[in-house]
Amino acid sequence: MNLEILIGMDEAGMGTLAGPVTAAIVLIKKGAVPPKVRDSKMVSWEQQEELAAQIMDAAIAYRVGYRTPDFVDRFGISDCWSGLMSELAIYGDAVRQLHCGGLEHEFIVDGNRYIPNAPYVTPVVKADKTHPAVSAASILAKYMQCCWMYDYELMYPQYGFKDHHGYGTAVHLQRLEEFKPCPIHRKTYKPVRRLLSL
Repeated sequence: MNLEILIGMDEAGMGTLAGPVTAAIVLIKKGAVPPKVRDSKMVSWEQQEELAAQIMDAAIAYRVGYRTPDFVDRFGISDCWSGLMSELAIYGDAVRQLHCGGLEHEFIVDGNRYIPNAPYVTPVVKADKTHPAVSAASILAKYMQCCWMYDYELMYPQYGFKDHHGYGTAVHLQRLEEFKPCPIHRKTYKPVRRLLSL
């Protein structure tokens, strides 16, 4: 297949104890992917910021979605993922049909789960390392998730959100023990739930 359009989706923040789950989709011409785009886990904050701007400039279209900690607590992380990815897949398919109808394309989501009602999206494990549009979506999702956590650092500086971005690091767990959960912590996640039950 002579691919002309790459469409990729990925998320950030599924495993954090605090903050939103964020997901992104990027539609981009094959030759337009910025050369330094790769898996977001291999990219520093400064590089994320620079690459996110390059990706947004180069993309045919992109979108970022999120689910709040309260939503995660009410509906569960699995439903969060399904809902977010379904919304982004519908958007991506509409843009593809409108702007790229006759062009050969691939439509990939990182991971091993199929998206409900989106059979046109292929799940690929570790696609964020091997598919450029998924890497681009990975960077956008991570960048936006980090932006959220930098803002929350200003509201709740005692937790160190700018350093661990809500993940369950030793420092974060220590601060949780000391200060107890704040409004952006996910109350159904085990370390947080345990402290709330004391």
